[in-house]
Amino acid sequence: MFYTREQEKAEEIYNKAISTPTRIMIANSIFSGCKIALNIFQDKSNLLIPGSAYYDSAFRLGFIINKILVHQINDNEFCEISYFEPDRGHGRRTIEYKTNNVTIQLKKTNKRNKLPEPAKYRLKKAADNQMILDFGKNYNIADMYMLVTYTHRRLVLDYIQIGMPNEDYTGWLNSWDLLQYIQKEQTERIVQNYGTQVQEEYQEAIEKKYKISLK
Repeated sequence: MFYTREQEKAEEIYNKAISTPTRIMIANSIFSGCKIALNIFQDKSNLLIPGSAYYDSAFRLGFIINKILVHQINDNEFCEISYFEPDRGHGRRTIEYKTNNVTIQLKKTNKRNKLPEPAKYRLKKAADNQMILDFGKNYNIADMYMLVTYTHRRLVLDYIQIGMPNEDYTGWLNSWDLLQYIQKEQTERIVQNYGTQVQEEYQEAIEKKYKISLK
């Protein structure tokens, strides 16, 4: 495959900044999140309302995945990734992750090659990436931005990839498959250790939001 200069730089940044343990942690969290959401959907108490149960389970998925990844980060003192929840003063707050000065967002998409919707923040970060890449051999990976995108079929994981959007946010400058980093035995332990806790935390978050809305 022939790479452009920018694609080669993106490849180098990915290889240097996103370590194998970080790739594994992200991939396992997304796989385990889908599994926990599927377990919620398949619970016998939901059999009478399968349509509503599926919608609710799929709606919970992003929260579940982020909760699992946050728990893993907190429980692993040697991990190379941190998280934060920026307040930009508008829109829904989302969790972002940072590793080796690269900011990462996790987003569900409907198609493998499709980027998430072009929010102002993502458009700006894509343009910032290009400015950093344009420094040539002296470019700095500080503040680089990557997206992890995934999708599922009825809560069964279909794909995961991490990539860098191009300058005008019309496609990927470069992207890399993360499915190969899923460790099935480890995901089984994650579901066992965090599944019930994450479901309870989601329910608490919903109840808190409901109470606030009634005030």
